[in-house]
Amino acid sequence: EFKFSMRGYVFQQGLKDLRRAFDATMQAVHTAHENAQADWLRDRTGIEAGELSANVYEDDDFLYSREALHKLLIEQAAAAIPVAINAYVVMLHHYWERSVDHWRNAKNNYKHTREYDWLESKGLTIDREGLEFLRKATNTIKHNNSELHAERPELFRMGAGNAIRSDYAAGLSLADKDFIRLLEAVQLSGFDIASDFDFGSQ
Repeated sequence: EFKFSMRGYVFQQGLKDLRRAFDATMQAVHTAHENAQADWLRDRTGIEAGELSANVYEDDDFLYSREALHKLLIEQAAAAIPVAINAYVVMLHHYWERSVDHWRNAKNNYKHTREYDWLESKGLTIDREGLEFLRKATNTIKHNNSELHAERPELFRMGAGNAIRSDYAAGLSLADKDFIRLLEAVQLSGFDIASDFDFGSQ
């Protein structure tokens, strides 16, 4: 018997589109970081060879050192990497929430523990650990929630913060592989093309 779930198919295709967009974005930001490092290496080689001045002057006024400028450019390029990853984490969680609400015919009424139970009642084997990681990471990014930091402090690079509250959102440092892990958790936990749950009219 051939099974085909339109909603499961559309859900999985959406995840594939998100993965392609993530890969393209991360290639761009990693390349920008690598180029910034290569630019400094090229200029440093020129300085050491006496072909470039270490400092830049205009009408005898010192403007900047090449090393300081390149350091700022490298730091700026590096800072874009976690920002991009965090943006995709939030998008992935919103996609998951909207999909489950759609399956349940609910409107912005997502409650994670209830939804996990409901999905399992439909015969799905969901990745609770991965989904919880996704939920807590999103709450860290959006609401500066400390729950993930308490459980996984190794994922954070925390500064001094302030007297009122630490900046967990800024300290969260996820790698590309962390997002892929989260996307795979969502992919595993949702309906797919062969799911036989009756959504009603499709």
